[in-house]
Amino acid sequence: MHRPATKLLILTLLALGFLVGGAQPGTARAKDPKLILARKHFESAETHYDQGEFKKALAEYQKALSYKRFAAFIFNIAQCHRQLKQWNLALFKYKLYLSRKPNASNRAEVRRRITQMAKEVALQTAALKAQGKLTVITRPAGAQVLINKLKGAPDGVSPFIRKLKPGTYLVAIRHKGFGQVHRQVVITTGKMTLLEVTLPPLVTPRRVDARQATGLGDGPARRLGPERPARRRAPLARTPRPLPVHQSSPYYERWWFWTGLVLAATLAGGGIAFGVQALRLSDEWKEAEGILENPVDHVERGKEARTQADILFGTSAAVTIAVIIGAAIVGKDRRERATRLDHTLVLPSCSAQGCGLTVTGRF
Repeated sequence: MHRPATKLLILTLLALGFLVGGAQPGTARAKDPKLILARKHFESAETHYDQGEFKKALAEYQKALSYKRFAAFIFNIAQCHRQLKQWNLALFKYKLYLSRKPNASNRAEVRRRITQMAKEVALQTAALKAQGKLTVITRPAGAQVLINKLKGAPDGVSPFIRKLKPGTYLVAIRHKGFGQVHRQVVITTGKMTLLEVTLPPLVTPRRVDARQATGLGDGPARRLGPERPARRRAPLARTPRPLPVHQSSPYYERWWFWTGLVLAATLAGGGIAFGVQALRLSDEWKEAEGILENPVDHVERGKEARTQADILFGTSAAVTIAVIIGAAIVGKDRRERATRLDHTLVLPSCSAQGCGLTVTGRF
């Protein structure tokens, strides 16, 4: 990082700029706008540099330098290039700083940096010379090139040129609408490896009309063998459709079933009412025996109520039995119909000899 003395020097220069700008005739209280902007970008660059954001700090130092050509700004720009390992640019800025300010207080440190940057540049140049170069050309152009991977973000787009260390690499090439191609290349020191690829287009199967494929279309038929006499084909038998079958409804969906149940319940209710009346008259006759002068009336009325109750109970039972018998008959009929439908079927059928009826079933 830069020395505190350099920062102090810059701040002093900025302060002097304010004083000089204020001491000019006619502008006693005026301020230099370029100096204000330079100070603003300088302070922002210092903040980014202290946080390790060297790219942002470099941009702010360069903006400050564009407003005021202070030599200290050049030194700080060189420091940013060094932190970003941009050895060539750092070496150039350090030399530029000493040329602008040969008697700088930190000239010994700058000379050490210059020596260090020169060594780094020499090592970088030697490493670049030890590398090989890969060039990829595709037809069509614009294909994505991936090195040592089959998926993910591409390393570039063809025409593709990249310096690589010596070794063996897997190159995958892909393009929309074309098949993916894989090639293995060997990179040699100081040489260029050229890879030319023609991408195969993806073939989409085309639908062929059945009439044209069999030679029955409007165009000429394609003959695959010697001509043979035409053979008359028998008409294909059509799949018969089953005849509509009437399905009888179950007994609990018939009107007479529920009518019979309601009638039986009504008759049973009437029988219960007359039975209760007969019992009541019988009890009254027993309690009033020897008291009433003529209890015969109670006895006759009780017998009549009992007779009516017996008639109603009997009729209710008869209706209930009739409903049960009807339900049993309907259920048996439905089972027999289902059995006949499962085992017997009469359908129309056509063949080469003619048309008729087909009867299938088990007897």
